[in-house]
Amino acid sequence: MEEGEVITLEENKPKFTVYNFKQLIAKYGSTSLIATAIDFFIFHCLVYYFYLSPMLSTAGGKIFGSTTSFFLHKHWVFKHSTHINHSSLIFKYISGILLGLLLNITGVGILNTLFHFEPWPSRIITATSVWGVGLYFNKRIVFKNRKI
Repeated sequence: MEEGEVITLEENKPKFTVYNFKQLIAKYGSTSLIATAIDFFIFHCLVYYFYLSPMLSTAGGKIFGSTTSFFLHKHWVFKHSTHINHSSLIFKYISGILLGLLLNITGVGILNTLFHFEPWPSRIITATSVWGVGLYFNKRIVFKNRKI
């Protein structure tokens, strides 16, 4: 497949290009790095300075990181979202946050409690595993694939 080659998925759906997909992954990935840095900073502070459990610290970090990523996604990654009903967008995004939060807390809990991993490896392994679920959920459900 050539870069920029257009593939029609269906008659009434947007055109998919390799370039648009690479651009989406780059934007989504850089947004994820920023949100994850905030998430992990809060996680670290809560575990090592406030002595909260890794699972509660995961929830705290995830809330701050998710709030940051919402604004970056809405205004940069998925710019077309300004045409989507704001209440619906927030409801769907919060649903995705709750899904990610559940997956992250469960993963950290399993790795930390059952397998006795330290908090950081548990958090990194879980966050990396859940990242793709977040991309798919945001692209297909929250911001609806209008541009790609």
